Amino acid sequence: MLSLHIAFKEIKELFRDKKNLILNILFPLIMIIAIASISAIVGVTAKKHDTKVTIEANAAFIKQPLLKLSKSYMFVQKSPKDMLEDIKENRANMGIVWDKSKQKITFIESKDNEENPYNSILKDNVLKGLQISLNSKIQLPIIEIASTTVAKNYTTLVLKAISVICSYVMILLVMRINNANAYYLTTKEKSSGTLEVLLMTPLRSLDIALGKWISNFVSCYSITIIIFLPLYLGFVLLFQAVFKLELDLLSKIPILLLILFGFAAVFSLVQLVLGFAAESAKKAQLYLVYIPLLLCLPLTVCFASDIKLLGVYKNSIYWLDFIPIINFYDFIQMSILSIFNIRKMLLITTTNILVVIAFLTILVRALKEEKILFFKN
Repeated sequence: MLSLHIAFKEIKELFRDKKNLILNILFPLIMIIAIASISAIVGVTAKKHDTKVTIEANAAFIKQPLLKLSKSYMFVQKSPKDMLEDIKENRANMGIVWDKSKQKITFIESKDNEENPYNSILKDNVLKGLQISLNSKIQLPIIEIASTTVAKNYTTLVLKAISVICSYVMILLVMRINNANAYYLTTKEKSSGTLEVLLMTPLRSLDIALGKWISNFVSCYSITIIIFLPLYLGFVLLFQAVFKLELDLLSKIPILLLILFGFAAVFSLVQLVLGFAAESAKKAQLYLVYIPLLLCLPLTVCFASDIKLLGVYKNSIYWLDFIPIINFYDFIQMSILSIFNIRKMLLITTTNILVVIAFLTILVRALKEEKILFFKN
């Protein structure tokens, strides 16, 4: 195909610039370290601000007297079975099971907090609150007290942390770093006059568009893999060493590479249209740098929310899924967590296919018109 010949020629041109090639490898790695450090600080800060202690109980009457004792408690009414699961998954600090017939109270807590003095104070407050609720008709010694300890499961927390940080950093850096190559394939060719020569050949506009797209895609996908794989594997090894968890994450790499293939394909095409739409070098920088950054603003809001609530994944459709390109953030999370929502997947795929069709049509039409050659220095 003629488009493949054009793509091969453009790829060779990109790799001739050794300085640009080095920047595309070293700069991402430096940024990965910087953003990963910032993400860790944000996570710690978010935890410090979240001072509410989540207590789950099977009886609603326990709630009111305890809230009077301290406003730092947040109560949720759950069944004993749900309490065990929530404490195991780090979604609650303590569970309280009251058996009225046996006058027995059972505390469910994590093994990690078994010797925590704060938990002893919390239990005392619960017993005092329970006595108040029962109008002092039952004395504390009569109430039978039991404790059940549960080993926490950090798997969900670790998987969410890996998926959130990796997907955010990867999308952010790829949107920033591949600009140099997209600029070369579009604006630089307009300013140097080589695009005019290319358009004078018998090649169809579609062949030229596909050739440009394939070459920018190869560049974009290479950068995506260079950023993603070290980051992903690094976090896998780090969390396995810290939490001693056996995470089957290597088997997920093929599907992740497929999803990143889709992301690079869509974004590389959008970059070409933005580059060709610019009528000057300054406008090209404006379009290629700031428009992707605007896309990253809602992504950053979502990332900050996810960092604060690492134990929770939004399995339902929400606003981010409607925004093309950056909704791959949710796609990557689904793949790492192995929590697939068919409707979300169809929505993300559909929005990005529509973007590809629209932008490819725009690019082909632009290459047929002479005004694409106009350039203001």
